[in-house]
Amino acid sequence: MKIIKTSFSGLFALTLAVKGYSNDHLYQDNLNQISDSTPPPLSINKRLLLSGQNNNEAWDNLQAILSNGQTPDGGSIYYQSRPNKTCETSGDLLSSAKENFAFLVNKANQSEKDIYIQLAISVKDNPPNSTRCPHGTKQGECTSLEASVAAVHDIADGRSDRLYDNLIKYINNNPKPIYLLRLDYEVSSNFFCDPNTDPKIGCEVYKRMFRHLRDLINAGTRNSGARVYYVYHPVRGEYQMLYPGNDVVDWIGLSVFEHDLCLPHFNGSNYSYNGFSASSYVPNSTCNIGSERLTVDGNILGAVAFANAMGKPVILSESAVTNYVDRSANHPNDGSDFVWQQAYKEASTNWVNRLFGLINYNGLVPINCNPANPNRSPACKSDQDNPTIDLSSTIKALVYINNDFRYGFDGSQSSSPNCKLSTQNGTNIPGCVPFNTSWFNDARLYNDSNAYEAGSFVSLNGQAKDAFCAGLDKANFNVKCDSICTE
Repeated sequence: MKIIKTSFSGLFALTLAVKGYSNDHLYQDNLNQISDSTPPPLSINKRLLLSGQNNNEAWDNLQAILSNGQTPDGGSIYYQSRPNKTCETSGDLLSSAKENFAFLVNKANQSEKDIYIQLAISVKDNPPNSTRCPHGTKQGECTSLEASVAAVHDIADGRSDRLYDNLIKYINNNPKPIYLLRLDYEVSSNFFCDPNTDPKIGCEVYKRMFRHLRDLINAGTRNSGARVYYVYHPVRGEYQMLYPGNDVVDWIGLSVFEHDLCLPHFNGSNYSYNGFSASSYVPNSTCNIGSERLTVDGNILGAVAFANAMGKPVILSESAVTNYVDRSANHPNDGSDFVWQQAYKEASTNWVNRLFGLINYNGLVPINCNPANPNRSPACKSDQDNPTIDLSSTIKALVYINNDFRYGFDGSQSSSPNCKLSTQNGTNIPGCVPFNTSWFNDARLYNDSNAYEAGSFVSLNGQAKDAFCAGLDKANFNVKCDSICTE
């Protein structure tokens, strides 16, 4: 999911001021003095491959391409801070995640190897009620941005601790997996910084929220024996602005879709992105250094370099092949296949190769190392801009989203062959998202001959699958494919 970075208006800041915000709130560390129970840092000898997200089929599909007896190293699920019912006081796992959580816990209990659960704690998506926004997001009261910032304030101040009662129970009752907790995800100044203050001061509220949640969860789970680690997952251009601190962050997470690898996106009618970073999203981001074209967005490289300098491992928390090519019925049909299918196969292979190129990256990183730069990266070792940095050992885990209704060709919750037909012949069928929508594509890597799953052009694309398997092998992942075909 992408967050479009926009400027806050003066009216928004004034609205928050009226609702009771001020920029003179002083955080007292002694209000939340809780003993640190975080386990020792993980020793990751080989990279981890996790399935995503919120469904068991993603695990099954990924396991199908692995060597006999091998399984993914874990999965990815979501916890919503807002209670599902008004009579409830705690948030809960998303309904789609509950079955998957039980599935992953069962795998952890049966497996001889460690199984990881990346668990995202959502605040900004459907924010919980708060002191200043008592009904969360509600027209005429609070916008989604206002409600998110208001909720962050309450969580940081310890007013919302009961929202995480169920989360703590889940961990205590199921201590076998290793938990990687994302304290929200794709964090941006839009949803987590108070716009009524100086930006640097305003973002302190998210840092306080991160620290308080970490202390709260550590205190609640310290006697369970569970291994719990904390992931800071920013948008690609604001990794320094919201960083909570080395003493509370264990991992740094990033999302990697099409823009992040300097690839285009087709939105159903035109290409909305031409391969360069969108200035409306991250100012000054670039996919080139001078005349040299990069295969990874500069801010992604900057974020990985930042993590490397901080001594933190990186997890690619969300990654998937996405919607690159025009799939309209205007393309010629040779009687059995659309021309765009071949274009998609080529694009998906390109994406896979760039993904593993990022994982193994050793090269120029476009960062400003001028000593006068107030946001100078700690990755700078001299005053020279765009230094060469070896990042090939920094990314330690990959979450590959290969089967999720948001990422299907049709976007429909039901796996209907009719929806596949809608995609193939360019017709709109009730119950199916239109064939030329901007929903993400089906990125499953294995075709099990099921009629609907046969519509996954990644699973049918030997080159993309071979590239993925070769990437796992070259990058020294913990798991390998059943067979590797390279040329």
